[in-house]
Amino acid sequence: MTLPSSQKFDIYGEPRSPTAIDPSGFNFGTNSFDPKTRGGGGGDFNFGATSDAGGWDWGGKGGANVAAGIQGVGSLANALMAYKEFQLGKQTLSQNKEAFNLNFANQAKVTNAQIEDKARLRALQDRSIAGDMEAIASATQSEYQKRKVSDKGIG
Repeated sequence: MTLPSSQKFDIYGEPRSPTAIDPSGFNFGTNSFDPKTRGGGGGDFNFGATSDAGGWDWGGKGGANVAAGIQGVGSLANALMAYKEFQLGKQTLSQNKEAFNLNFANQAKVTNAQIEDKARLRALQDRSIAGDMEAIASATQSEYQKRKVSDKGIG
C-alpha cells in the first residue's frame, strides 16, 4: 500500500494528525522558531545567540557560547573552591604543627624531669661523693646533660 506523498508521519511512523506540531520544524538549524507554522514550514528552533527577528537563537554558535560561558563559570567556581580548600589545608597544617610542637615540648619536659631525677638518685647513691652536695650536683648535671631530650619540635 502506498500513501500519497503529502501524508506526514510522527516519530513513531503513525500518520500525523493535522493539529500536531511538525517535529521537522525543530531541526536546530540557523533560523528562529516560527510560531505561525507551529514549528513547521522550515522554521528552525535554535538555542544560541539572538536571531534576526530579535528572539533567542539557542542552537547556533551562540548556544556553544552559552554552554562555554556556563562551563567557564563552573570552572571558576571549582577553582575558587580548590583555593578555599587549599587555604583550609594550610590552616589545618599550621594548627596541627602547633599542637604537635606543644605536645612534644611538654613530653620533653616530663622526660627530662625523669632523667634528672634518676641522675640525682644515682649521684646520691654514689658512695665516693656521699655528703658532698657540690659533687652530687655536678654529677647530676653531667649525667643529665648527656641524656636530656631536646624540646625542639618541627619548624
